[in-house]
Amino acid sequence: MTIARRMKQALEVPEGARDANWVREHLQTAVALELSTLPPYLTAWWSIRSSGSAKRLLKQVVLQEMLHMGLICNCLNALGDRPRIAFRDVVQRYPAHLPGGVQVDLVVPLQRFSLDAVARMFMKIEEPSWNPFITFGGEQWPTIGAFYSAIVAAVQTLDPTEFTPHRRQIEEPGLSLTTINVKADCLAALDTIMVQGEGTTGSPAFGGGPDDIAHYYKFAEILHGRKFVKGDDGCWHFSGDAIPHLDPRVDVFLMDEVPAYGYPDSLQFDFLFTQMLQSLQNAWDTGISSIVVQQAEALMLQMTVEARRLMQLPKPDGSGLNFGPDFQFLGA
Repeated sequence: MTIARRMKQALEVPEGARDANWVREHLQTAVALELSTLPPYLTAWWSIRSSGSAKRLLKQVVLQEMLHMGLICNCLNALGDRPRIAFRDVVQRYPAHLPGGVQVDLVVPLQRFSLDAVARMFMKIEEPSWNPFITFGGEQWPTIGAFYSAIVAAVQTLDPTEFTPHRRQIEEPGLSLTTINVKADCLAALDTIMVQGEGTTGSPAFGGGPDDIAHYYKFAEILHGRKFVKGDDGCWHFSGDAIPHLDPRVDVFLMDEVPAYGYPDSLQFDFLFTQMLQSLQNAWDTGISSIVVQQAEALMLQMTVEARRLMQLPKPDGSGLNFGPDFQFLGA
């Protein structure tokens, strides 16, 4: 069953029946949802050769998606469940249908950075929840924002005794990842996910810093080539500092879109990717986070090196394009 289908079925359950088991089940769906955004974002980020504002904004989105997944995993452990990360049915194979904010038929490939990818794909994934439902194939489908709003409403009804402090949770100051000790912590974590990412419904800003705007607007800044700032008239405009557009043939590795069957040349990358997910699974299974998270961070660095090696490795088909990482999970 697709994540989008699980989201739809989740909201078909009457509100009065959305108990702690319902919350646990759909927080698991949220883990898969947040994990599914990382490969396309990482691929685009790694494909940028040079430093600059666009690359920095992509990195911010990647780190916040990692934070979101971590917060959900901590919520699950606080509720006595075990987050599922390193499982074949959780990890997407690309091109993939992702539970995007507005189009359930959105197919997301793994491809190099381009303004077209930002506009057509990334901004669709992160589109704010102006409407809680969309119509596709004759059915009503919830947006990601509606899905998270339903989880928030259900958590608000839970008995506080459902939460157990410090149960196999991970703290990571570098990501602002904190433990979930009481119900209010879980609600605060879900609010962070929504205002930073796909669930935002209000102001673009969630903090006082110039980069504290939701992901949709970060991508829009890259597309428009300007920072999104609040003017003296109280309205938001793309009139801030310039964000230079990248030259697609100079500033970006000429990586070809990864085919559905992947590449044998990506096997070493896939091995590192699988190890990294298994390290994270072990961390949340045991609560022994310090060493395991360090291992995952080291593996992520190795993945970066290997991905960029592939992005400079010419394909033998005469296309002038290069290989890329296919993010295939090798575990069970």
